[in-house]
Amino acid sequence: LDPSTPDENGIVVGGPPAPVRVQLAVIDTAVRLGTREASTPLFQRLTQTNTPAEVRRAIVAGLAELRAAQAGDAIRLALGDADPGMRTAAVPYLDRLEGADALRILGDLIQEAAIRPGGGTPPSIGTIRTAQAALKALRSQVGDDGDALARSAYQRLQRGELPPELELDIVQAAEGRSDPQLRTALASRFNAGQSGSTTARWLATRLGGDSTRGRDVFFNHPGVQCSRCHQAWGAGGTVGPKLDGVGKRLTRDDILESIVAPNAKIAAGFETAVLTLKDGRTLTGRVKNETAASLILETTDGETGAPVEESIEVTKITERERGLSPMPEGLTAMLTPFQLRDLIEFLSNLK
Repeated sequence: LDPSTPDENGIVVGGPPAPVRVQLAVIDTAVRLGTREASTPLFQRLTQTNTPAEVRRAIVAGLAELRAAQAGDAIRLALGDADPGMRTAAVPYLDRLEGADALRILGDLIQEAAIRPGGGTPPSIGTIRTAQAALKALRSQVGDDGDALARSAYQRLQRGELPPELELDIVQAAEGRSDPQLRTALASRFNAGQSGSTTARWLATRLGGDSTRGRDVFFNHPGVQCSRCHQAWGAGGTVGPKLDGVGKRLTRDDILESIVAPNAKIAAGFETAVLTLKDGRTLTGRVKNETAASLILETTDGETGAPVEESIEVTKITERERGLSPMPEGLTAMLTPFQLRDLIEFLSNLK
């Protein structure tokens, strides 16, 4: 980590620092092996101004994971750093500090994301990410003081003093607390948002997600498996609509509804229909094209499973019913609210 550190024979090695990826591997190895003897050189590397930011962030987490004697100093140093990534790296480890000190710091980090009176420059994405990390840490802060901070954050959100990107984080930090004011406020919020809407309980997921994590949900989540049916960035299936450019075509509300209630609106060209014909047959398939005189229905061959297109004259149809969307209901049961938020962020940025 430090080229000026003598080896076991007292000889200074010299030369340039190891590549970043090697330094990160050293830190990871020290943590995995529980090598507390690495704590002192790690902390020294943290305090050096020429240490790459990525390495400094990893050192903070590493010292905290090792429960090193320098962990508290490292966390305080990171929280006072100008780099939002450094502060975010330190937030999950605030439990290494005294409780009152931790809550004070959490409150300060949330305050940094506050909307300035009269408008002005909105908080940066880095500041919002740090506040989100602080609110995540707040969820583990129990007791009256933790309740008070959660209640204050919720009330400020309701008054428009905190950005909507923090809504889900604040709600999650507030839920399950014993504070009667919070319980009443959350119950009122949920009931007021019902009004027959299928998406009401998920509205807090519309803003504040991470597009990179959302991409991972889209392509790699084993439960929802979005890319099996949808294409994005030229990769994925073709059962559902291509999603390149969906961020231009649909609002965030529309994207949320398409995930939570896929049968509410079905994209043109992907509507399914159940047709009863005059000859007694019943056909179910996807309507690929339609005119006033006929429609083309894509069905599946019962023996081979291959798609089959059939042109049907409208005069031969005695009854037509709309079928269900091929996209399944209940996807939200497979995602955490934060994964849903990240997925919406990823899709909204497909422009």
